[in-house]
Amino acid sequence: MTRDDLIINHISSAKRPRQTLDGFCNDRMIVYVGVTVVQYDFASLGMGRRYPGISVEKFLAWVGDDVTSKTPKGSWRDWKDRKRKDNDH
Repeated sequence: MTRDDLIINHISSAKRPRQTLDGFCNDRMIVYVGVTVVQYDFASLGMGRRYPGISVEKFLAWVGDDVTSKTPKGSWRDWKDRKRKDNDH
């Protein structure tokens, strides 16, 4: 994956997925792509909190697959459903 593959409002999984405390996958939804910075939203981010940002290089090192089509609209992927849906292709 390259910087050009980072699309706003698309959701990416981690190369090594983890479960969040609230039972979701630790996926990231891209909200901004700058020249050197990516800002993202995620399931555990509290209401009213600022979107964290990291360097494009660090985000690309973290990112796995685009899971936008596997994610329920307006929600996040549930950890329990992750393996079943990831193996459906």
